Amino acid sequence: MRILGSERLINDYFKEEFQKPFKNFKFSRKYFYSSGRGAIKNLAYFLKKNRYSIFFPDYYCAEMFKPLKDENVKIEFYRILPDFTADIKFLKKVKKEKTALYIVDYFGFQDENLIEFSKESGFLSVRDVTHSLLSNFDFSSSDIVLGSLRKLFPVVDGGILFTNLKNFEILKNNSKEDFYIDKLLAKLYREIYERYKYKSEHFEKMYLNYSLKGEEGIGYLPKSISKFSLNLLKIYDFEKVGIKRRKNFNILLSNSYILKKAIFKSLPKEVVPQSFPIKIEKRDLIKKELQKYKIFIPILWRCKNEISENILNIPIDEDYSKKDLLNSVDKIKKVSGDKDEC
Repeated sequence: MRILGSERLINDYFKEEFQKPFKNFKFSRKYFYSSGRGAIKNLAYFLKKNRYSIFFPDYYCAEMFKPLKDENVKIEFYRILPDFTADIKFLKKVKKEKTALYIVDYFGFQDENLIEFSKESGFLSVRDVTHSLLSNFDFSSSDIVLGSLRKLFPVVDGGILFTNLKNFEILKNNSKEDFYIDKLLAKLYREIYERYKYKSEHFEKMYLNYSLKGEEGIGYLPKSISKFSLNLLKIYDFEKVGIKRRKNFNILLSNSYILKKAIFKSLPKEVVPQSFPIKIEKRDLIKKELQKYKIFIPILWRCKNEISENILNIPIDEDYSKKDLLNSVDKIKKVSGDKDEC
C-alpha cells in the first residue's frame, strides 16, 4: 500500500517552460529564503530594530514562534476560536501603535473578517501564507507576507517574504550552495523505499538520518533558497496542482463520515487547501495507530489552544489518488472504532 503523508516526493507536475513563481503576488520586494523560519527570523530582526511588539495567534507551530522568541520580541497572544476565526473583539481593545498583527491562513482558508479588520486597524499586518500560497486571495493589503514553501511544494528548502515596506532590511547569511544536499538525499531514500518497494530498514534509517541533518543544514538563520529548489518552482505547474488539490478535498468532502468531522464543510472557489482538517477524539492515539498502515498524518500544531488537541489533518497532496484518500478514510474509521455511516 502507498505511504500517505511523511516526506513530499519530487513528482512530475512540471511544465516544460520556465515561469515566474508567485507572479500574482503584487509586491515590489520579493525575497526567497532557505526556509520559512529564516523569513520569520528576518521579520524578528525588523520588529526588534523598530521596537515593535507582536500579537500572535494562540494556535501556532513552535517553529514559527521560536525565531521571534529568540530575538526577544515582545509577544502577546490573541485567541483562535474553534471555527478558526480570530477573537476580533479582543483585538479591537488593544494598543495598535508600534504593534504587529500576525495572521495565519489556516490550511489554505482565510478569516475574511480578520483580514478586513487588519486593513483599517492600524496594526502592522504580517500574513503567513504557508498554507494559502496557491489560494486566489488578494494579499496586497498586508504589509508583510511570508511563509514556508515545503508544506505545499516538493522542494528541499524554501521560504518567502514579500513586502512593499521600503525600510525593511533584508538579512541573508552566506552559506555553501550545497547546504540542501542532505535534505535531497532524504527525499531520494524515501522515494526508493516507497516507489520501488525497496522495504529495507537500512533505507528507512538513512532517510531519517539525512532528514535530520538536512534540517540542521537549513537552520534558522536567513539565507537564500538553493538554486535547485528555485528552479523546481520555476517549472512547477501551480495551476494543475491547485486543480488536483481541490479535487482531492472534494473527494473527502463528499464522504458522509468525513463531512461530519470536517472543520470546513464547503470549499470556496478561491481556496486551494493545504490539507483536510477534521475534528476527532483521541487524536494522538489514532495518529499512532494509523502509522501501522503506512499513513503518517502530521499534527498542525501542538500548542496551548485547545483546538490543537483534536485536529487531524488528512493529506490531500496532488500525488494522491481517490483510492489513496478513501483508503485513509477507511483506516481512520477502523482505528477510531467508529461505525460506518451512510
